[in-house]
Amino acid sequence: MAISIPLPLIQKWTTSILSQPQNQLALNALSTQSITDVLFSPANTQPSIFSNKIPNEGSPVTHQRSSGRCWIFAATNVMRIALIKKLKLSGFEFSQNYICFWDKYEKANFFLEKIIELTEPGVTGDDADIDGRLWQWLLKAPVNDGGQWDMVVNVVEKYGLVPQAVYPDSFASKATARVNWLITRKLREAALRMYVHTILVFYQNSTVTNLTIQTVISLELKKALQASNVHLPLWLTNYPS
Repeated sequence: MAISIPLPLIQKWTTSILSQPQNQLALNALSTQSITDVLFSPANTQPSIFSNKIPNEGSPVTHQRSSGRCWIFAATNVMRIALIKKLKLSGFEFSQNYICFWDKYEKANFFLEKIIELTEPGVTGDDADIDGRLWQWLLKAPVNDGGQWDMVVNVVEKYGLVPQAVYPDSFASKATARVNWLITRKLREAALRMYVHTILVFYQNSTVTNLTIQTVISLELKKALQASNVHLPLWLTNYPS
């Protein structure tokens, strides 16, 4: 049984803290100012000194806003340097939203394909349990903003690049939390439907052959339906007007 902290002990701690002048000063400062502003020390701040500068690093300065697309911005800012030099442009920007759109599309497809694998006949043990570690890891954040260089390369090789002026940021691409929540909800619904569907097919078929064929075919149809449910909110929120 958990033991609660006695109130007299809490009062003793509070009295001890307030009896020290430095804690009184800290209390006064932190009650009206940000903790980072209070802890900032100009004397310990080192100036930024750079010994090298990349020529023609490109412009304009880009901003990912309230999103986790830093890896996309870093990649497109590197990619534009060669184009700016080749075409002798004063500035250029690739569309980060275009890559983000297709990245989420591919993440959703990967998620649904993994769900199909985990709901196929023959999967046993923890992998077959929707409460298992693999299931829960997949369900946690199937379309978050994060990524790395190889993911940019895969999207660019498949879908290409477009200028930012052709495919500008939308409201949702600059503040991705809500659309990520919505698509994650749709994907979790899809996973549950496919999981339940497999169980129903299992109990309706007697032979392993029929079970395998019917399950795989029906799961692919289910995936197509669920993917269309993901396509709508993603397209409406990220496609440029």
